[in-house]
Amino acid sequence: MFIKMKRLIKYLLYKYSIAHYNVPNTCKIYPSRSVKGITCEGYNTIAKTAQVYNTVLGYGSGISNESIFLNTLIGRYTVLAPEIKVITGQHPTGKFVSVHPSFYSLKKQYGFSYTDRQKFEEFKFADNERNFSVVIGNDVWIASSVLLMEGISIGDGAIVAAGAVVTKNVPPYAVVGGIPARIIRYRFEPNEIDFLLNLKWWDKDEKWIKEYGKYFDDIKKLIKVIKNNDEN
Repeated sequence: MFIKMKRLIKYLLYKYSIAHYNVPNTCKIYPSRSVKGITCEGYNTIAKTAQVYNTVLGYGSGISNESIFLNTLIGRYTVLAPEIKVITGQHPTGKFVSVHPSFYSLKKQYGFSYTDRQKFEEFKFADNERNFSVVIGNDVWIASSVLLMEGISIGDGAIVAAGAVVTKNVPPYAVVGGIPARIIRYRFEPNEIDFLLNLKWWDKDEKWIKEYGKYFDDIKKLIKVIKNNDEN
């Protein structure tokens, strides 16, 4: 009886979140004061202990427990492990005598300021419109306990190893790891990467994905089948 009651409460919470966040009914988002300003394309999940603000989730992508996402654009079919954190905010590390914002910021973060003009750019953005601190592509896998510094983009198909600190853009289909993160290898050959980036399978409709998804276990097989079908 107790287990059934817990399941019912959980179900009602998810149903409430669909209306509260105005997201598709395929989404599972635990309603929380730590989840605000989200946009979901469908079949998205946000775990109970995640903190998510002003974030867009593409189809089939989800955010796991103990993660913090701020001002982030997340592509489709992207897999995000627990404890991933987007780090925002900059401090001067050279020329400026002090790192304290009272000497370069008008925001009065500590209740006071010694400057009458903004002297330092305190935030970095990953897009030209300055909407997102971090942009994560489609079909990306980010493993546990990764830190993403603001201003970076992670390309389609990339993989970020557990515990990495990402301070620079990650190319499409690169595997990166370490502190700071560096390229370990690429998932495919250059011509195969070009093929996938031109194909953009994550933008295909469900009918296409069901037809060709059975070949996703072998990149060479997928390329061969698609090229044969295009020729016929």
